[in-house]
Amino acid sequence: MEQTRSRISPVSLIYHDAEKYLFEIELPGVEKEEIELEAVKNGFCLKAGKEEIKYASCYSLAHEIDFERIRAKFEDERLIIELPFLYPINPKRIEIE
Repeated sequence: MEQTRSRISPVSLIYHDAEKYLFEIELPGVEKEEIELEAVKNGFCLKAGKEEIKYASCYSLAHEIDFERIRAKFEDERLIIELPFLYPINPKRIEIE
Protein backbone atom coordinates (compact mmCIF):
# COMPACT_ATOMS: atom_id res chain seq x y z
CA MET A 1 0.00 0.00 0.00
CA GLU A 2 1.39 3.40 -1.00
CA GLN A 3 1.76 6.04 1.70
CA THR A 4 0.13 9.39 1.08
CA ARG A 5 1.95 12.60 1.89
CA SER A 6 0.00 15.39 3.55
CA ARG A 7 0.76 19.10 3.61
CA ILE A 8 -0.58 20.66 6.78
CA SER A 9 -0.77 24.29 7.92
CA PRO A 10 0.62 24.28 11.44
CA VAL A 11 -1.34 25.53 14.45
CA SER A 12 -0.06 29.02 15.30
CA LEU A 13 -0.50 31.44 18.18
CA ILE A 14 0.38 35.03 17.34
CA TYR A 15 1.01 37.86 19.78
CA HIS A 16 2.38 41.38 19.36
CA ASP A 17 3.09 44.48 21.35
CA ALA A 18 4.50 47.88 20.35
CA GLU A 19 7.96 46.39 19.63
CA LYS A 20 7.64 42.86 18.21
CA TYR A 21 5.61 39.90 16.98
CA LEU A 22 5.84 36.60 18.84
CA PHE A 23 4.79 33.40 17.04
CA GLU A 24 4.37 29.99 18.66
CA ILE A 25 3.96 27.30 16.02
CA GLU A 26 3.22 23.66 16.84
CA LEU A 27 5.22 21.13 14.80
CA PRO A 28 4.53 17.65 16.25
CA GLY A 29 6.85 14.87 15.11
CA VAL A 30 9.48 17.25 13.71
CA GLU A 31 13.15 17.61 14.66
CA LYS A 32 14.94 20.97 14.69
CA GLU A 33 17.09 19.92 11.72
CA GLU A 34 13.94 19.40 9.60
CA ILE A 35 12.79 23.04 9.86
CA GLU A 36 13.40 25.71 7.21
CA LEU A 37 12.59 29.30 8.14
CA GLU A 38 13.04 32.26 5.78
CA ALA A 39 12.09 35.91 6.37
CA VAL A 40 11.49 38.94 4.16
CA LYS A 41 10.87 42.52 5.28
CA ASN A 42 7.16 41.98 5.97
CA GLY A 43 6.72 38.25 6.45
CA PHE A 44 8.20 34.79 6.68
CA CYS A 45 7.73 31.25 5.39
CA LEU A 46 8.11 27.98 7.23
CA LYS A 47 8.62 24.46 5.89
CA ALA A 48 9.14 21.45 8.15
CA GLY A 49 8.61 17.73 8.23
CA LYS A 50 9.54 14.25 7.16
CA GLU A 51 8.59 12.02 4.23
CA GLU A 52 5.14 11.12 5.53
CA ILE A 53 4.05 14.58 6.71
CA LYS A 54 5.03 18.11 5.77
CA TYR A 55 4.12 21.42 7.39
CA ALA A 56 4.15 24.56 5.27
CA SER A 57 2.89 28.07 5.82
CA CYS A 58 3.70 31.68 4.96
CA TYR A 59 2.78 34.68 7.08
CA SER A 60 2.32 38.29 5.92
CA LEU A 61 2.99 40.91 8.57
CA ALA A 62 1.62 44.44 8.80
CA HIS A 63 4.90 45.93 10.06
CA GLU A 64 8.46 45.65 8.72
CA ILE A 65 10.72 43.46 10.82
CA ASP A 66 14.35 43.94 11.83
CA PHE A 67 16.27 41.01 10.27
CA GLU A 68 19.27 41.49 12.54
CA ARG A 69 17.24 40.85 15.70
CA ILE A 70 15.03 37.89 14.67
CA ARG A 71 15.30 35.00 17.13
CA ALA A 72 13.93 31.47 16.81
CA LYS A 73 14.08 28.45 19.11
CA PHE A 74 12.56 25.00 19.00
CA GLU A 75 11.49 23.15 22.14
CA ASP A 76 8.74 20.67 23.07
CA GLU A 77 7.61 20.43 19.42
CA ARG A 78 7.00 24.20 19.29
CA LEU A 79 8.84 26.72 17.19
CA ILE A 80 8.98 30.10 18.93
CA ILE A 81 9.87 33.05 16.71
CA GLU A 82 10.45 36.59 17.94
CA LEU A 83 10.30 39.19 15.15
CA PRO A 84 11.17 42.70 16.36
CA PHE A 85 9.72 45.59 14.38
CA LEU A 86 12.13 47.71 12.37
CA TYR A 87 10.45 50.72 13.99
CA PRO A 88 8.39 50.57 17.21
CA ILE A 89 4.70 51.23 16.83
CA ASN A 90 4.01 54.58 18.43
CA PRO A 91 0.59 55.59 17.23
CA LYS A 92 -0.22 59.26 17.39
CA ARG A 93 -3.64 60.15 18.66
CA ILE A 94 -5.33 62.53 16.26
CA GLU A 95 -7.66 65.13 17.62
CA ILE A 96 -10.91 65.44 15.70
CA GLU A 97 -12.26 68.94 15.26
